[in-house]
Amino acid sequence: MTSNSDIIFSAINDSIENRILAKHDNETHRISRRETLKWLSAVSATLTIPLTTPTFAAEKNVTTSALARSFAPWPKLDIKPIEAEGYGKDPKLVNPDGDPWPLTLTSAEKVKLIRLSDILIPENENFPSASAIGVPEMVDEWVSAPYPRQQRDRSLLISGLEWLDHEAKRRFDESFADCSDSQQIEIVDDIAYSSEDTPLELETPTSFFAGLRQLVAGIYYCTPEGTSDLGYTGNVPIVGDYPGPTSEALTHLNKLLDELGLTA
Repeated sequence: MTSNSDIIFSAINDSIENRILAKHDNETHRISRRETLKWLSAVSATLTIPLTTPTFAAEKNVTTSALARSFAPWPKLDIKPIEAEGYGKDPKLVNPDGDPWPLTLTSAEKVKLIRLSDILIPENENFPSASAIGVPEMVDEWVSAPYPRQQRDRSLLISGLEWLDHEAKRRFDESFADCSDSQQIEIVDDIAYSSEDTPLELETPTSFFAGLRQLVAGIYYCTPEGTSDLGYTGNVPIVGDYPGPTSEALTHLNKLLDELGLTA
């Protein structure tokens, strides 16, 4: 049976695929901490699956010599935990009192994140790119929060951004940010989706990119621009008296009630 979340993310993936060849925009819309904190609760409710935990060759009983080593190895970084206290048990997300934690992504990491966000959701003729409405800032907010799930995501994100530099250096002798658009796309294409043919040494980078795609899409499609892109018409106030459900909805409901033996 197809779940509601499956339907939602299927629609999101369709929207991303329909827009992936659109023109890219390098300008970033700067949003306030208040705005990103408001989004945090909505995104937390939307993303029910954390970023995928990396699986290393040693965990699969595969020796290092068995790997083809045709790609850069996944970096093993010493990422320090966030020690901020957080916003407590009764947060004021609409009107927060100050900044509950410092943002932690470096300027170099944010440059790569902006580029990846716009590769995933570029601008088209009707809707803005991910960076234009502040998605990278929200990702920074997300991975800077001092909670277990966000810290797991932070570790994978930072390691993945570092891997992109290693792979870009191996292929093109440049950092990922300094690569051309086509060179960046070449790397991303290799980790965009997992399949039976995915090389073992790309399984973790592919997991990283799948998690980033889910996070970027989850944030984007919580915004007014994103819900419009999906064609979502909920959360619209009804003017005047409530008209009640449509005849189609009532027919469907009565059929289900009858099948369950709940009709009078």
